Amino acid sequence: MPHYPLWSPDGSRLAFMAGTPQGLTLFVTDVEASGQPEPVVRAAPLYASWSADSTRLVVHGGVEIFLADVGGKVSVEAFGVQTDRMRVPAWWPGGDRIALVAASPEGDPAIYVTDVDLDRRTHLEAAPGRTAFLWSPDGEMLATTHAEPDSLVSDGISVFSARGRRLPVSVEDDVIAFFWSPDSTKLAYVTFADEPSTLRWLVLDVRDGSRWPLVDFEPSSEQLTLFAFFDQFAYSHSPWSPSSDALVFAGTLANPGVSASISQQPTSHIFVMGSGRNSLVQRVADGFLAVWSPR
Repeated sequence: MPHYPLWSPDGSRLAFMAGTPQGLTLFVTDVEASGQPEPVVRAAPLYASWSADSTRLVVHGGVEIFLADVGGKVSVEAFGVQTDRMRVPAWWPGGDRIALVAASPEGDPAIYVTDVDLDRRTHLEAAPGRTAFLWSPDGEMLATTHAEPDSLVSDGISVFSARGRRLPVSVEDDVIAFFWSPDSTKLAYVTFADEPSTLRWLVLDVRDGSRWPLVDFEPSSEQLTLFAFFDQFAYSHSPWSPSSDALVFAGTLANPGVSASISQQPTSHIFVMGSGRNSLVQRVADGFLAVWSPR
């Protein structure tokens, strides 16, 4: 079963993971080629991020970090970093730098932004638990969050500049998932609402630190899975509209005073809502998952 499909930034190649008799494998296929997809790395679990020029991938396979050159004949080399404190390394949209978790000189895990070719690292912050991070689409900021090793709930969001300076905007709530808007001005994030089994969408404006709630809802199981692995899906399955003014999600709208498990919910619907204050929420279809196209 293929999963984590991830287009290269220029749209010329598609990376995806799939189970094979030899084990879980990362494949890359050229959309103009007529041959079979090429295997790149076999390991489990597997996560990957494309380089800005669409010729390389940084891959987290098991606990090992790999660099894979897929611009011609596929070649893979170990990056010299092992970690179990993150899932997805993140390639900088502006060039050959990668955000990842590595051991500090004292041996403690920390988030670094590493120059791929010069082996030069910029320390951002300690990584006390499982760490996730996402570059803003313009490459100017990196949003980070931390969770206990076996928890799906993270402890807030911090934002850093591309040079590693902590910015004066943050989220203190428990965070289940977050996503950058395409124009890099906002973070939409999901936290717990007041009722059991209910989640809440909020938006943080990273320009001035203001934030506001959008809607309370009970997600479909597929939507919840996307949230659980948001740091991989954010680049390929964005809830944001290309114009950064709306979000899409699947589930049921919360009814005050009523709670039930996801398995007992009525038919899941697809909703589109504006990302501004006091925006309307519109049901557009029945369904269990929806994402925006990039354009």
